[in-house]
Amino acid sequence: MSSFSDNDYFTPEEYSQFMTLLDEYLGAQEIVYTVDDHILTVSTDRYGSSRLGIINLVQACKQMPADEWREHIQLHFEQLEQSHNYMQEFSARAHEYDKIKDLLGVRLYHNSFLDNVEENTTLTKQVTEDIMAMLVFDLPNAVMSVDGEYPEIWNKTIDELFTTGIANIKNKYELVPQQQELGDKKRWSIHNEHLYSPNVLLDMDNYPEIIGTYGTILAVPNRHLVLLYPIESMEVIEIVNMFTRIVPHMNLQGPGSISPCIYWHYNDVFTNIPFEGNDEEVGIYPPENFVEILNKINNDVGEGD
Repeated sequence: MSSFSDNDYFTPEEYSQFMTLLDEYLGAQEIVYTVDDHILTVSTDRYGSSRLGIINLVQACKQMPADEWREHIQLHFEQLEQSHNYMQEFSARAHEYDKIKDLLGVRLYHNSFLDNVEENTTLTKQVTEDIMAMLVFDLPNAVMSVDGEYPEIWNKTIDELFTTGIANIKNKYELVPQQQELGDKKRWSIHNEHLYSPNVLLDMDNYPEIIGTYGTILAVPNRHLVLLYPIESMEVIEIVNMFTRIVPHMNLQGPGSISPCIYWHYNDVFTNIPFEGNDEEVGIYPPENFVEILNKINNDVGEGD
């Protein structure tokens, strides 16, 4: 039984209903399948792979009324097939760099995205402890990873391609930090329907409003949302505590889960602030360099508000 049957995603009744609808749809398509550890393995290549991640579908269904699940499951697989067909057509001209350079992009994923991807078929760079940047084709109907063979075909370095991809996404998609309240505190967020809000991590210095004197606390729970708090006082301790209670839930809900972690960005370095626990009690284990900055804040500005 897949682990998305637990209470983190579905109740037992919801799980049964979801699996019944999934079985009915795939059965009607004469597709044999198995589900294991969030992976749907199907007896067809019509979707581009026989191994398909299913969590985004689960998360989307969880956020809508159950009477809409049947239609959404059908739409999900139809879009997968359409995207695969489009990508096959696109691949035929992808060898000509001048024709595709404007379609290059960079998208952020959790490291686990590579668990079900063949080796040497992607181009990635590490951004944080558990978040990577991947070179992609940002296509009208899909996002497609750039195969590892293309830099040589195009006679371009990987760094050149990442620079182009980052610039393309920045020019095409708006990233506007918005100030919001978190309890009686204020923090910033970047929230969009498109998939590239997390790209702010690649361009932090160009958003001075989200950079504090002592750095920034941030989280990237999913592909649509980034939470940010510029550090100016000891209030940061309360913010970190608040983040530990909301970020894991946001990450679990998705869609497009990225990271359940909380990071401190300072001097161009992302430092993980480990924590564990539940809604009742959370233990936070700040690294030594973060403790040092807390001591500095306390010496410089005191307890703050």
